[in-house]
Amino acid sequence: MAYADAVVAADGLLHHGADRALVESAVPGTDGVQMLVRALIFRLVASSELAGPDASPPAAEIQRCHLTVDRVRDWLTGHQHPASGR
Repeated sequence: MAYADAVVAADGLLHHGADRALVESAVPGTDGVQMLVRALIFRLVASSELAGPDASPPAAEIQRCHLTVDRVRDWLTGHQHPASGR
């Protein structure tokens, strides 16, 4: 169940502008962070698979993943992401 919740949280972060509160309520604690990281990897791999064997995920999808990973890393280290202030 935690992984499914993490996928929902990852989608919220990637595509719907969700904030830290969603993540903390959906997948709390250290285990939740691990599930979130796995869910973000899953979404990037799925996007890559949809692009086909000779293509890459769309640049916008890669950028969203980078920004989301930066936000999560900043939450974990206590820093603010300069672009979003979150």
